[in-house]
Amino acid sequence: LPVFRLLLIYFVPVALGRLSGLPFGGIGVTDAGMVGLLAATNAVSPSTATAAVAVYRATTIFFPALVGALVYFL
Repeated sequence: LPVFRLLLIYFVPVALGRLSGLPFGGIGVTDAGMVGLLAATNAVSPSTATAAVAVYRATTIFFPALVGALVYFL
C-alpha cells in the first residue's frame, strides 16, 4: 500500500474519533472508520479489514501493558 493511503486510513478515523467526544478517543468511531476506509480504498473484504483492525487495536492496548508489567516486575 502507498504510504499516503496508509496515513489517510489511520489519521482520518483517529481525528474523527477524538472529535466525537466519546471516551477513549472514540474507540468505536475510530475502529469503524478504519474498517470502512480499508474496505473502501484497498478492495479488501470487510472481514479481512475487521481482523486487521482488531489485531492493530489489540497490539496497541496490550503491548504497552505487557512492557510495563515486565519493567515493573523485573
